[in-house]
Amino acid sequence: MDVLSRLSELFTPYLIWLGWISLAMFLLSLALVPLLLTRIPADYFVSHGNPDQSSTKIAGIHYSLVWVGRNMLGAVLIVAGILMLILPGQGLLTIFLGLFVADFPGKKKFEKQLVSVPAVHQTINWIREKRGVEHLALPPG
Repeated sequence: MDVLSRLSELFTPYLIWLGWISLAMFLLSLALVPLLLTRIPADYFVSHGNPDQSSTKIAGIHYSLVWVGRNMLGAVLIVAGILMLILPGQGLLTIFLGLFVADFPGKKKFEKQLVSVPAVHQTINWIREKRGVEHLALPPG
């Protein structure tokens, strides 16, 4: 019993911090998810080419730095999301956010498959409609 009380004393401050961080991540996700979903162009899934490079108009070394930064942020979000599967927090949401931020082969196909799920597509369009933004168009098929 003495060992359990000592462990409780030792880890209580960390659990309190973890709780606050979890609450902050939850509130941040409530604010950011609708904002990010409304910033996606309505024709994102039917247009061709690399939307990142053409829309941001960043060239040369600046584009490389942005690419590295996005992938690092994506990796951090994915790792944090995996940790949140066993710790308090929005694990799956954070993993998906990390996947959408990162740049990897097959990303566009993965995004299309995920958004093509009827429940996901309807939810995204419902959020976009509430914010007065045009619905996302999906390619046929």
